[in-house]
Parts: sequence; structure tokens; C-alpha cells
Amino acid sequence: MVITYRKSIAQTPDLSSIIFPDGHNVSFNYTSTEREDLKGAFPLSHIDMSYLGRSLSRYKLNTTYFIRNRYGTPITDFQKRDARLCLKSVQKIGVDLKEEALPYIFDFTQAQILLMILYHLPFFMQKMYGVFTMVLTLRVLMKKISH
Repeated sequence: MVITYRKSIAQTPDLSSIIFPDGHNVSFNYTSTEREDLKGAFPLSHIDMSYLGRSLSRYKLNTTYFIRNRYGTPITDFQKRDARLCLKSVQKIGVDLKEEALPYIFDFTQAQILLMILYHLPFFMQKMYGVFTMVLTLRVLMKKISH
């Protein structure tokens, strides 16, 4: 029996903005540094929300990498192979980008479980998982802000 396979790299578009009919606009801004865990993709840097051209708020996203049982910046090829991007903190900057709140810092005590799940997902599912996590995080943030 002969088994053959080929590898492919999926190219999916990144979300850049959402424009609402009432004049609200949400812009997604990415860093210029390519992700270590997902070649060809770039992590989100910040999300801007505006209304009729006036800035309402910005959410700065601070990311790092899970590397096996710790997190930090991967340096060696071995670390880069095992690295998985994670959201470390979110900081809200208020109206007209003038007011800064303290960042909300995430505590990853269950990082090993997340690593095991992400480590075994195929490429396209890693991308979907990242978008799902981003949307879920935004929903949680919007609920906290509206209360």
C-alpha cells in the first residue's frame, strides 16, 4: 500500500472593517510582524470604533505566545515550532483617543489544555479558532462596557 499526500497553505482574507448603516464603523488593525504559529497571518494590534468619523474608542490588544508550559517570545526554531499566539491583555482607550483605562489582563492557568487543543488542529481550523476566540472576546468586552 502506498499513501501519498500533499500540503497546502490556505489563504483566507482578514477582516478589516465593519461599517454599519447608522454611521458606526469598526476597524481591525494588524501588526506588521508575521505570526510564528500561522505563517502568512498577522496578529491584531488594535480595534478602532468610530461614529461618523469621530473616534469613540480603541482596544489595544497585547499578545504573546504559549510555548509549551510557559509564555513569551519564541527565539529558537524549536520554540517557534511549538509557539501558539495568545491574547495577554486588552486596554481601552476612550473618546478621541484621549482617555486610557487600565488594561484587562488575562490569566492563563489552563494554558496546557489550550496548547494541547491548538497543537493538534489543522491549519484551517487554527484560523477559524482564532476568529471565533476574537468574536467571543469582543462580545464579553461589549457586555462589560455596556454595564
